[in-house]
This record gives sequence, C-alpha cells and structure tokens, in this order.
Amino acid sequence: MEQEYTITLTKTQLIIVEKALEEFLRLRMGQCTDFALDMAELGVGNPFDVKDPRHKEKFDDYLSRRDKIELFMKEVFKVSFAPEAFLRSKTDEMLVAEDMWSEIRQTMDEADGGKSCGLAQNQF
Repeated sequence: MEQEYTITLTKTQLIIVEKALEEFLRLRMGQCTDFALDMAELGVGNPFDVKDPRHKEKFDDYLSRRDKIELFMKEVFKVSFAPEAFLRSKTDEMLVAEDMWSEIRQTMDEADGGKSCGLAQNQF
C-alpha cells in the first residue's frame, strides 16, 4: 500500500492547488483556451478596466496575445501526440489528478455550505 500524507492548506492555497490540477488535466487534453487567457492577461495587465485610458489598446493586445498563445499550444499538442492518442485511456497520473481535483472541489463546496456548487474558482 502506498504511504499517505496529510497537508494543511489555507483556502487560498487550496484554490491554487485546485487550479493547478485543473490546468494539468486541461493541457493534457488539449484544452488550451483557459491557459491562453490567463497567460495573455499576465502579459498586458488587466485588459478589462474600462477606466484605464489605454483600455482599448490593452484589450486588443490581450486578444492578440491570447490568439497567438492558443495557436502555439495547439501546435505543441499536435507535435506531442499522435492522432490515435485521443483513443488511449487517461494516464495513471491524470486519473490521480482528476480524483484529487474532485475531492478538493467537493471539500470546498461542503465547507461553503454547498453555496459554491463545486465551483472553487475566482474566490481570492
């Protein structure tokens, strides 16, 4: 039997772990959109602040960066996996990550009294 560990995390830390697991799974499934959106926003700062005098310029730059990142990630995915790879089962690591992700979301939902409906994102 595999050794078990117990980790104590704050809510903020737990959200980060949940997001990291979700990103790990999504990238391995070729779902690059969320990653591209996050990375593009890091590149330009907040592109959604309409009070910013450079709002339009930042938003256009954000969209351009998002599109370039998404195209790049799709190319990486094509190079990484043969077409028949989609027919394969998930790896053991992906299954473990999926179980952990589900447990974290359920734990956070229960701690929130069921109010979050399992949605752990955007709670910083």
